[in-house]
Amino acid sequence: GARTAVNPKDPATERFQRLFFPDGDALLQNFRSGFERGEATPLCIIDVADNNLNPLRIFDKLAVIDPRVAVIVTAEDPLIDALEANYAIPDNLYCVRKPFDGYLFFILVTTLIRGWNSTSRLNDRIQSLDAALEGANIGLWYWNLETRTQTINSRWAEMLGYTHNEIDRDIKAWEQMV
Repeated sequence: GARTAVNPKDPATERFQRLFFPDGDALLQNFRSGFERGEATPLCIIDVADNNLNPLRIFDKLAVIDPRVAVIVTAEDPLIDALEANYAIPDNLYCVRKPFDGYLFFILVTTLIRGWNSTSRLNDRIQSLDAALEGANIGLWYWNLETRTQTINSRWAEMLGYTHNEIDRDIKAWEQMV
């Protein structure tokens, strides 16, 4: 696993901590306890050296704890071939065949962690904006033109005399109110 953090002396830099575990159960236990303490683990690398290790089982359990986690599985050709042939590989699971180019692997890891950090910063900003808007008692309404759905906050619904749960997400609900 890799825990990410920001250096308080230089917040623009990213750093991560590498942790090694003897087996999948130890990884899962550490991941869960870190998640419960509020520590983000954006990336787990599962190096399959033992055919008794089931990387998909570990991935599924990690994703139940925190669906945002990305997982890289490194293994020999037969296991990667079996995974790709028998399973729909989710977007946050990456299969890397051994032997692999160390530099390209470093770029993959760095890209995934930077993406996590960027997404985390964006989510923090969105939460701050949401808190400010809620504190200002402003009603918000968004229309997704592609899906023809609307997103509203409770204040917007109250301004129209409804509760948040009384207004359907489909844009037709808004069209009927106008």
